[in-house]
Amino acid sequence: MKNEFSEWLESLGPLNDIVNHAKSVTPPFPNWERSFISGTRSRLFHVQYFDHLLYQDALFATLRFQPDCEGPPGHVHGGASSALLDEALGTLVWHRGFASLTQDLHLHFLRPLPLETKAYVAMRLQNPKDRKLECFGAILDEANTVFVKAEAIFHHMTPEALDRLAKKMRTA
Repeated sequence: MKNEFSEWLESLGPLNDIVNHAKSVTPPFPNWERSFISGTRSRLFHVQYFDHLLYQDALFATLRFQPDCEGPPGHVHGGASSALLDEALGTLVWHRGFASLTQDLHLHFLRPLPLETKAYVAMRLQNPKDRKLECFGAILDEANTVFVKAEAIFHHMTPEALDRLAKKMRTA
């Protein structure tokens, strides 16, 4: 699967062209506006998601990590990249109709990402099986240089479990 995702990334061409011809979407999960990542008041990230008709198993995003995401001098903290990819992949699975929670997330940091770089996220859902959803994502720059790759398993919740979670969130 990992090699399939790498090949898919290489086949995409300029991500700027994809997002320019895609529909802007908001995260479909409850209370996304309060998220410290993609929420309307986030000081850490400026992220916007895009759905392209030609890529039914994928989702894309544009983003900038703000100065508060600094780890190594002048570069993005690995925890910021991790949080962003976790939420981005969650947005992908929810957008594709699977109310889910992260079960497993693995990151591969390939090179440091300079702060305030105009970056993209490319995400792909592969082989959804029962309630186990496997997806992959990457943070790239305008030249399609990959900085961070992620592999994740999301657990698709039953409607009953989702109702219980929604009730807890309303009372919190």
